[in-house]
Amino acid sequence: MTDFMRRMLQWPLSFKVLYLLIIFDGAATYYGLSLDVIAEANPVMAAAFNFNPLLALVCKLLLSLGFINYIDYAVKVKKIRWPLKVMPLLLLLHTVVAVLHLNWLRSVLVLF
Repeated sequence: MTDFMRRMLQWPLSFKVLYLLIIFDGAATYYGLSLDVIAEANPVMAAAFNFNPLLALVCKLLLSLGFINYIDYAVKVKKIRWPLKVMPLLLLLHTVVAVLHLNWLRSVLVLF
């Protein structure tokens, strides 16, 4: 197992949940855009998805992974505490986005 993977496994639970929500957001957005049933609300990501959807998804996931890894480093090594105070807001925002995705997925897939 690589050192990076080992560090990821040691992330706090909130960081892992945030990354899972980001993965779900990226995958759902990719799927929704490919079906033409949603529009990307973030103008930067909309431009990226218009350029190359798969590349946009990979960049989103890799940049998010790097960001969360840096925040983990800042908290553990540099003893910076503000990211821990912002984490509940990030989790709330990404949970709201996940609920929005689940709503349109429900209507498209007729699961519920």
